[in-house]
Amino acid sequence: MPPRKPNTTPDLETRKSLSNVLREIRAFDGMTVGELQEQHRLIVGEPTTSKHRRALIKKLSFALQAKEQGGLSERAAKTVDQLGDTLPITWRLRAAGYDPQRMDVDDLRKLLARDPRLPPPGETIKRVYRGKLHTAVVNESSFTYDGQEYPTITEVANAITGNSHWNGYRFFKLNKPYQIDTDANNETK
Repeated sequence: MPPRKPNTTPDLETRKSLSNVLREIRAFDGMTVGELQEQHRLIVGEPTTSKHRRALIKKLSFALQAKEQGGLSERAAKTVDQLGDTLPITWRLRAAGYDPQRMDVDDLRKLLARDPRLPPPGETIKRVYRGKLHTAVVNESSFTYDGQEYPTITEVANAITGNSHWNGYRFFKLNKPYQIDTDANNETK
């Protein structure tokens, strides 16, 4: 006897839930941009400046479905993680473990001013380039490399390589929010 196929028909509760989500999504079609922006604030939990009606409807539809069905798959979450600095700052803050909606305004301003991929001030970032180890110190709002202060990490990378074609975060392989590497005596990666 061949093995039975699992029952993939949604149960009554799931069907009712999906029906409610579809009803809400259909309601978006009759809303103005202002109403969609308000729905965005209520559903997503943060305001939007988008005035593109179709994009708002797509984003709201996804947010409703994600709330109902659990959000991104593991594969999609990995893709989002790989996108790194191309993502909006609020996404990067969430990826670093912060909740922008529950933060004090002053703390949020400090974090927004500082890229979450950077180690804390005083830490060093390292890169071997053309056989030589290059070390830069992360300051509060600048970087020190080879006795000189640079305003951006990209300018440090350009000083090391001698050209202006490097993104500093890519050069130093700072692709994800900073975490202390406990296996290497708290040195950065």
